[in-house]
Amino acid sequence: MKKVIIFPSNNVLDSSMAWNYFSRRLKLSSDKLSSVKEEYFLPAKKGSLKKREFIDKLSKYLHINKKELLNVFYIGGKMLKTNKKVIKFAKKLKKQGYKVIIVGNSTDILSSLKVEKETYRQFSKSFMSYQLGALKSEPLFYKRLL
Repeated sequence: MKKVIIFPSNNVLDSSMAWNYFSRRLKLSSDKLSSVKEEYFLPAKKGSLKKREFIDKLSKYLHINKKELLNVFYIGGKMLKTNKKVIKFAKKLKKQGYKVIIVGNSTDILSSLKVEKETYRQFSKSFMSYQLGALKSEPLFYKRLL
């Protein structure tokens, strides 16, 4: 019998500073940021809006060139904070023979950021919403996870 522990990514990575940078850098009001999250990030997290299309549409909507938008993601990605206590605990569980998995809602572009990739490597396996085609809050996510 395999022992598996699942960690939600929002308990492992804190993205609040990155979102603050994103909204400040792009001069987004809270209403416009909510709109951007709903119209662009949500479909990207579900995997229905792929990386290139996401960047194309978002750059047009925000009136920013693609290279500059990617740079905003890159800099914002450096602001992600890893919960070192959780990582330490996950490593301890792995040494004890547990399969340690991280799951979350993310886009392929966000998951490709250095901090996220390095964090995911600390786990036996990672499953993100864009890969499974469903949000973590949806039953389909867990059906596909199994």
